[in-house]
Amino acid sequence: MKTVINYAKTSARIRNEDLKSIFKSLLNHSLWWIFFITYELSLFYYSTGHIGSLTKNIFYYLCNICLFYSQKYLLDKTLSERSDKYLTFALFQSLEVIGYLILKIAGDLHFSTFTNNQDKFIQVKQLAALDLYRCIFFAALATLYWTALNISRFQKQAAEAKIKQLTAERDNLMLEGDLAKAQNAYLQQQISPHLLFNSLNFIHNTVYKHSEEAAENVLLLAEIMRFTLEGTGLDGKIPLERELEQLKNLIMINQSRFDYPLDIDYSVSGNTAGHRIIPLVLMTLLENVFKHANLRGKPAYASVSVSGTGLLVFETGNYKSPHSSFGRIQSLGIKNIRLRLDYTYADNYSLEIREQEDYYQSTLTVQL
Repeated sequence: MKTVINYAKTSARIRNEDLKSIFKSLLNHSLWWIFFITYELSLFYYSTGHIGSLTKNIFYYLCNICLFYSQKYLLDKTLSERSDKYLTFALFQSLEVIGYLILKIAGDLHFSTFTNNQDKFIQVKQLAALDLYRCIFFAALATLYWTALNISRFQKQAAEAKIKQLTAERDNLMLEGDLAKAQNAYLQQQISPHLLFNSLNFIHNTVYKHSEEAAENVLLLAEIMRFTLEGTGLDGKIPLERELEQLKNLIMINQSRFDYPLDIDYSVSGNTAGHRIIPLVLMTLLENVFKHANLRGKPAYASVSVSGTGLLVFETGNYKSPHSSFGRIQSLGIKNIRLRLDYTYADNYSLEIREQEDYYQSTLTVQL
């Protein structure tokens, strides 16, 4: 009887968690669409002085939203399985585009006014070209969203399979190195998402028409993502200067991400040329500053120094965010870089994280 009661309680808790997850997802998507529609209509009003009728805008944006989710659903059903159905995807993609254009052109004919048949033909032709452009935009946006949700999962599954295979044979000392390398690749999540970069390039070209600053941030994000996918040398390392370049890019992106100026002091001292380091360690420590810090009117810092003997010291410090829900020292990112540092540098490094009541500090010392 007790087992049945516990099972019922567990089932109820799982259902509640599922409902909360669904509600949170619906809320996030709703807020995103509200922001996006408001942004577009504001730009249109600023350019033309009007935004059109409410009914017209509702119809057009319903078409766009339906296209976005139908594209994601199509990708889920055809390209998320073990046997990808490319022909099926191409067929339904064509039907999706045709259906969207028919709806939009029907809306154009209904909501537009024409003086004569010749004027009607010219206007509908122009509107059809705009409809096709919007179709490509929202289909690409949905593809980018689907890619971000799924591509890491595919790579993670492949990496986990490799790790399990090596773990089963870890009694062989020669395979211990392969296991560490597999875990290292798993942590870095190295993939080749050409579709993702093509989508980012498309979004950059579109956003550039409205905001050069936003377009520049898209390029910075693409550069960081490209960096995370770059291969390493045989020693598993990259030039230190490449890692430092991405620290600057990360700071620049976050300067634009927040709606208030950031007081973050970033400095580099010593000769960094010629030194090599495993990738994404410094990036992870700096990312934690933006993830856990209270940067509204509170200063933060990140400093890099390299001595003549090749001793690197990387320090960060920031005030804690009041919304930080767990200690940074237990975060997955910190555990991952400790694992990678242990494998590569053994006893030739130290990573110290000091968590006070309202302040974080981290110090990484590595003999390069």
